Amino acid sequence: MMKPSTACSLAVATALTLMSGVVEATVVTTCKAAAGSDGRVDYDFCVAELGKHHDSPSADTWGLAKVAALTGVVNAENAVYDIKDLLAKHGTDGEARAALGQCQELYDGMGFAFAEAHDDINSRDYAEGTEKAGEAAALAHRCDDAFAKAGIPVTSPVTQYSDYSVQIAAEAAAKEKQVNYKFCVSELGKHHLSPGADTWGLAKIAANMGVNNAYGAINDIEGLQAKPGTDARTKVALGQCHDLYDGMKFAFAGAYDEINARNYTAGKEEAAKAVSQAHQCDDDFMKAGIMSPLSQRSSYSVQIAIVCTAITNLIK
Repeated sequence: MMKPSTACSLAVATALTLMSGVVEATVVTTCKAAAGSDGRVDYDFCVAELGKHHDSPSADTWGLAKVAALTGVVNAENAVYDIKDLLAKHGTDGEARAALGQCQELYDGMGFAFAEAHDDINSRDYAEGTEKAGEAAALAHRCDDAFAKAGIPVTSPVTQYSDYSVQIAAEAAAKEKQVNYKFCVSELGKHHLSPGADTWGLAKIAANMGVNNAYGAINDIEGLQAKPGTDARTKVALGQCHDLYDGMKFAFAGAYDEINARNYTAGKEEAAKAVSQAHQCDDDFMKAGIMSPLSQRSSYSVQIAIVCTAITNLIK
C-alpha cells in the first residue's frame, strides 16, 4: 500500500519537473516553490528527502527534478526487495501473498516509470517527464487498491513506499507552475484582447505571444547570420537555433489551436515542446562555448509557455 513517503514522492517529482526552467535554486527555495504551486507536495518531506542526496547542494531546479526522479527509482527498488522478503516469510496468508504479488509487478513498473521520467527531464522533455511521474503515482495507488480489495489494513508494510512514490512524483513534476507574476501581468496586459478575455482567452493569448516571439527570434537570427564578422561557430549555432525557433513557432501555434479546441492536455504538450526547443537552442550555444545572443528570446519563450500552461490549468 502507499506509504506517506510514496505519496509525497510522486507529488515532489511532478512539481519539480514543472519548475525545471528555473536555473538558480536551492533545495529549500525549490521545495518552497513546489509546495506553493502544487498542493500535493509536502514541504518538509521535500526538503528532508532531496537534502539527503549528494548532488542536491550543487543542483539547479532541473537537477533537483532529476534527483527526485532517481529517488523514486531507489524507493521502488527497495519496495520490491521488501515485498520479496514478505513473500518468503512464513505465515504470510494467501490474500496478502496475492496483493504482494500484484504490488511487486506494480513497483517493478514504477521503477521503470521513474527512470523514464529522469531520462525525459534530462532531455528537457518536460511533458513526457511529467506524464511518466504521473504513471508512477498511478501504479502506487493501484498497489494501495490491491491491499484494500484484499481487506488488509492500510498499515501494510508496503504503505510507506506507496506514499513516498506519490510525493516524489509530484515533486519531480512541478515546473510549468513556476510562473513569474510580474512577467505574466506585464506581458498579457500588453495585448489588446486581454481586458475582455476570460481564462480560456488568456491562455490562447499567451500561446499567440509565444508564436510572435518565435517569429521575432527568427528575424533576429537571420539578421545575425547576415551580419559581417559573425564567426563560423556562431553561424552554426544560429543555424541550429533557426530550425528550433521555426519548430517553436509551430509548437506555440499548435498550443493555440488545441486550447481553442479545448484539448487542454494536447495544448500543454505543445507548450512543453516550445520550452524544450528554447533550452536546446541555449544548449547549442553553450556547447559551442558562445554566449547566446538569443538568451532574452529563449527566456521569454520559456516564461510565456509556463504562463500558457498555468492559465490552461485554471480553465474550468
